[in-house]
Amino acid sequence: MSSYGNFVWYEYNANDPAKAVAFYKDVVGWNVTPWGGEGYQMLAIGDPSQGGIATGGIMAMPEGAKAMNAPSHWMGWVAVADLDATLAKVAELGGQTLAPPFVVPTVGRLAVFADNGGAALGVIQAEGNMHPPVAQADKSPQGAFVWHELMAGDREQALAFYGGLFGWQASEKMDMPDGSVYQLFTGPGGSNPIGGMMTKPDEMPVAAFCYYTAVDDLDGAVGRATARGAHVIMGPMQVPGGSRIVMAADDQGGMFALLGA
Repeated sequence: MSSYGNFVWYEYNANDPAKAVAFYKDVVGWNVTPWGGEGYQMLAIGDPSQGGIATGGIMAMPEGAKAMNAPSHWMGWVAVADLDATLAKVAELGGQTLAPPFVVPTVGRLAVFADNGGAALGVIQAEGNMHPPVAQADKSPQGAFVWHELMAGDREQALAFYGGLFGWQASEKMDMPDGSVYQLFTGPGGSNPIGGMMTKPDEMPVAAFCYYTAVDDLDGAVGRATARGAHVIMGPMQVPGGSRIVMAADDQGGMFALLGA
């Protein structure tokens, strides 16, 4: 299966990288190792030297984002075949480039854009193979990113945007208790949903993605998170399939979510 149009990497931009490493190593249990010599910390499921799976990273907040007083946050990265063509399509569909293309040696060309509702997302034209996403949450190891949730400026406009950009396809719709609609979506050509999107509530200042990580013991992970200063925003609550979810802000204010038993 091609990785194009699918999430392949997840990155935490931290105002305090050392604090973020300590938090997520404890809460999620990722193996954390330095990479690249620039203070970048690689997150892996298991030991990468023993066949573990690298799935993301933690880095210091870029200077440009610091100048804008950006809070610590997670950024998802989607693989594309042609970065320049993708950014041209972003503009055509009503989005805008936030960070123009730049090169990370041995990794590829990368850029960051905002969609037509203002949510930020990264795109990467990779030099080599990237780890493909894990879409089946109930079959995923602890530390796998398993769900991608967009609180959109407008759900229907966002679905049209990402359908045109990446080939994401609408799946099941779910009516929410407050009268809103939660739209599941698949990756390009996929049959299993990899995420959901809904129009953000008025009290949410900006549109944004939230990324769910699988954990074996949800209550234990939440306990570790709150002990380190996290604040639970929603949950724990039951979701279809028998799992439970929690959405929270970590000890630097970065939004994250967990899925587990």
